[in-house]
Amino acid sequence: MKKGWKTAAAIAYILAAGMVFPASAASGNIGGVQSIPDLRDYELNIPDVRWDGETGYAEWVEAEDARRYELKAHRGKTRLTTYPIYVTGTNFDLREYITQEGTYTFQVRAVYSSSHKGDWFESEEWDVDGDTAKKFRDFSGRSGSDSNLENAGQWIKDSGRWWYQNRDGSYTKNNWQYIGNKWYYFDSQGYMATGWINWKDHSYYCGDDGAMWASCWTPDGYYVDGDGVWVQGYSK
Repeated sequence: MKKGWKTAAAIAYILAAGMVFPASAASGNIGGVQSIPDLRDYELNIPDVRWDGETGYAEWVEAEDARRYELKAHRGKTRLTTYPIYVTGTNFDLREYITQEGTYTFQVRAVYSSSHKGDWFESEEWDVDGDTAKKFRDFSGRSGSDSNLENAGQWIKDSGRWWYQNRDGSYTKNNWQYIGNKWYYFDSQGYMATGWINWKDHSYYCGDDGAMWASCWTPDGYYVDGDGVWVQGYSK
């Protein structure tokens, strides 16, 4: 069962241009307040973590409240990823790291925000022989040196609207993506959204540049907390 606000409250919304706006909030003013108590719980447990030994992909089952994942890989006791890799889906191609014979594992954790991260879940060990390592090494053209992949891609403008193409050619739809240390929401067609966003029973605000706002007042006088969620009961 999805966990949400622990205090019951009715929320009215106005639909406009595919976005959902908070229609009203109780009168009040919290000028100068730096943070709002977080009354929500998050389900960040990952039920299953596994290797695909044929493709070299790390795979896992979606955590209910995850907005992204962090991934690390090891060969024996050697860490292969200098920093965690940011992933928005539920798999990642690790062939670029599987370049030597050895025993490989990876760890993944679900992330809702910088202040709400789940536990690390570790895969079973995968014993890679020399032939398999050579196959992946030939595919990637790498010698096995460390690197930090962040699923880098590029912004593309199409008919006046922006979308983000990931390194593998994919793009996000109906979900958030973490790009350049900022959160962006992409609609059902994959275009970057601005203004008020309704997602999983909460409202968020994204500026004209698409980046989500947090711990501040929105232009129309509502407050969003450190996770970007509209806080009911506070307005200017």
